[in-house]
Amino acid sequence: GETSMDSGSGTVMMEDIIAKNMRTEAGSGRVEVSGILTGKCDFESGSGSMSVVVYGNEEDYNYRTDMGSGSFYLKGEKAEKNYNKNDKKAQYLLTFDAGSGRVSLEFDASKTVNVDTTLENIPEVTPDNTQNNTQNGGSYER
Repeated sequence: GETSMDSGSGTVMMEDIIAKNMRTEAGSGRVEVSGILTGKCDFESGSGSMSVVVYGNEEDYNYRTDMGSGSFYLKGEKAEKNYNKNDKKAQYLLTFDAGSGRVSLEFDASKTVNVDTTLENIPEVTPDNTQNNTQNGGSYER
């Protein structure tokens, strides 16, 4: 399945999530994501900032960025705007496309769990159970 989040403006916080093939789009404002991300996860932002903390080992992930006038920080250090890590051993892909603002990517291997076992217990996400107040500049926190 795929997880999708769209926000026009405001703050979106997703903490301790488990997601596969996630797509996150934000026009402006702030996006903060932390959790287990598998498959291909895409993050897009027009302006504002994005902070992503992946629970897992960096070597399991490829990632690439396409930054306009913004900046990309990898593990707290400023990196190239158009960064591309392509390791054939990595299982997952993270992509970041941002017009302006700051994108930060961190890895926290201390929070690694058995993803295959955990994914079996995730309830299906439907429009009925994901209603939030991200439209009109509000924020949603789990």
